[in-house]
Amino acid sequence: MHTRAHGSALAVHIIEHHQVRELRVSALAAAEPTSPTCQLEALLAELGALLATTRLHEQDVVRCTVFFAGSGGGSVDLALRHDLAMLLRRRWPSGKGAAPAISLVQQSPLGGGSVALDLLALAAGAGELRLLRRSSAHGTAVTLGALRRAFLVIAPGPAGPEPRNMEAEGRAALGLAEAELLRFGFGLDQVLRTWFYIPGILERSGASQRYQQLNEARSRFYERPRPHRFLERLLPPGHGGGPGAGGYPASTGIGAEAGPLVLELEALDAPPGQAVAFPIENPRQLSAYRYPGDVLVGDGAPAPPRFSRGLVELSEGLARVRVSGTASIRGSSTMHPGDVAAQTATTLETIELLVSAANLARHGLARGLTLGELAQLRIYVKRPEDLPVVSALCTARCGAIPMLYLQADICRDDLLVEIEAFGAFPL
Repeated sequence: MHTRAHGSALAVHIIEHHQVRELRVSALAAAEPTSPTCQLEALLAELGALLATTRLHEQDVVRCTVFFAGSGGGSVDLALRHDLAMLLRRRWPSGKGAAPAISLVQQSPLGGGSVALDLLALAAGAGELRLLRRSSAHGTAVTLGALRRAFLVIAPGPAGPEPRNMEAEGRAALGLAEAELLRFGFGLDQVLRTWFYIPGILERSGASQRYQQLNEARSRFYERPRPHRFLERLLPPGHGGGPGAGGYPASTGIGAEAGPLVLELEALDAPPGQAVAFPIENPRQLSAYRYPGDVLVGDGAPAPPRFSRGLVELSEGLARVRVSGTASIRGSSTMHPGDVAAQTATTLETIELLVSAANLARHGLARGLTLGELAQLRIYVKRPEDLPVVSALCTARCGAIPMLYLQADICRDDLLVEIEAFGAFPL
């Protein structure tokens, strides 16, 4: 496993194992006076050159999230979305059966040009296994040995009329995601990781915040009777899981400038004994699904956010650690309102504890990760002028690992920074 920079735009982390090769790319376009479409074209050209040096190919890409700055004013930039989408479709024609899950999120990159991307590619390792693939309009599913993985993007359509009802949009997105998972032979209970990009996340309809509306949709959808509890088929023996016990995916719910609600997800299907996955929580934070009503912005008895602070997957001789969107929260309270440096430091300390050997030892693992051993960070910054402070602290604590900075509102008015992460180590 190693991290390296490639050219001026791409930061790369490569996991090489006898069963699988996994490449994660964080890429930011250069700050040049060219159109966003030209900037994305340049990034994709550099990506092609990178793949040629790593024994991977463009058809090995399973997920590609493109972030772009709109024209301002918080409105949907439909023309730009169309141009970027057409460029991506030309790159990965759906008719060839190997198109990745492609997501377009109107969320401004920071520190460079107006386009950035986050990409994952998978291929078989040096053994005799072959990677098989099946794609649809919403994403792709891959099979490697006994394991199957699904990568989906659900964006139900153009932004609805104002005022937006994020609970209805959330139900629609989750319903479509479940139907698409079923077409691939997966269940919603097998989802490991979700991202919800929520336009106007802090805006309110009456007393209810849009993020809370999404929480209501997620809670009602997740708690419906179903054949399996969340992660039940992947949990290790003796783990309770299920409602109220932390059996939820890792997740990020973050603001977007405009556009539709976008849901991304990753799911895993494995025969018994081939893989396990379990949620992890942080001793310094109250589990999000146990938040009291006084920190939730909604009517009546608002539903808490149904996600775990992180999720560990043990498979293919690797421990993969997915860290949910994390902010400056202790217990359930915001720490250091207005102080971006203190909030960033607190967030990094929280992630450090979550992935530490001491925390993972509670689940039977012999080691954990340090911040500098993580493979990838994505950092959301509310105020662009705070970028120098946030990036200096992240670099000082984490070193030269791939980091992508984006401007976004966080789920609380007084939060200025949110960070998510991914890391892996051999078992």
